[in-house]
Amino acid sequence: MKSPVPALDVTVFVSPTFSAPPLVETALSIQFSGLNWSALAFGPYYQSIKNRFPGASEEPSLPPIIETFPTTIFDPKQLVLIQGIQPSRWLFSDELNSSLLQVQADRFGFNWRKVEDESYPRYDVNCEVFHDEFRGFREFCEKEQIGNPQPQFCEVVYVNHITPHTGEELIDLFERTFKGVEFATPKPELATFNRTYVIGNKEGRLYAQASILPNDKITFKLTSRVRCTSESWQSSLDQAHRVLIERFAELTESEMHNQRWGLEQ
Repeated sequence: MKSPVPALDVTVFVSPTFSAPPLVETALSIQFSGLNWSALAFGPYYQSIKNRFPGASEEPSLPPIIETFPTTIFDPKQLVLIQGIQPSRWLFSDELNSSLLQVQADRFGFNWRKVEDESYPRYDVNCEVFHDEFRGFREFCEKEQIGNPQPQFCEVVYVNHITPHTGEELIDLFERTFKGVEFATPKPELATFNRTYVIGNKEGRLYAQASILPNDKITFKLTSRVRCTSESWQSSLDQAHRVLIERFAELTESEMHNQRWGLEQ
């Protein structure tokens, strides 16, 4: 299935809202420069937030966001394995394990994860929490004389799990969910698609990935990245979110919007 790579128009589309979106996780984050961060800073920072985020775990750091125009093709032969200690990323979670902060030397993020039947609290709510926590992070860095984070990219990630009704085949649900997807008989057992879109005037990119998972569901992940500065990061984050919601709606069928996800506008 050949996918076009058009630029997105972010000025005329009215973003829809859903009462029962298939969301299971969202992430808002900023990549920045300007910090003299070390592993020793994680402890004091944790002390400053542990009343809100008492859980703590360590993971490898995320790779840097790099968006070039035209696209730079990655050559696996250029991969260099670095010996020794790798940079860390720490995840600090609340008591319900539904909200967490992600911190590494060049990135700060806030995630919401669906727990049982919890409803998605909406972007505006999560964005306010993210804004407050990032402000606190900057104040911590200033107090500890670590530096002043200078935003480079805003990133918004939404992960959706789309589950079949009783007796519904996953491959049929894949067709029913995504626009322009129609399989000839015999239908395939599995299906995926990967699409990339330029945002605005080369301000960033949106990545849309869908696949059938072995545990009887479809995962649909959208990642929206927009270049930003210290002065523009909030508007850039809003733009990344708006484009993501627009593309979610434009890639999926209206039947799913109305009958399964409760389209509100």
